[in-house]
Amino acid sequence: MNTPQPSPNAPQPSPLDELQPGDFYYEGEYLVFTAQYLLRRGYCCNNGCRHCPYRENDYED
Repeated sequence: MNTPQPSPNAPQPSPLDELQPGDFYYEGEYLVFTAQYLLRRGYCCNNGCRHCPYRENDYED
């Protein structure tokens, strides 16, 4: 018996589906991810995230 293979066009789970308390906060209209979430995500996206734990930050908290 063959197991059906998922379609390549099937929706993939988003990391945002797995948010936990303390992973983000709102600053005005912006969603700001915390270091807690960014560490769990596992990589730097190079977007200059305020709380990025993967590179030296030039940003004020």
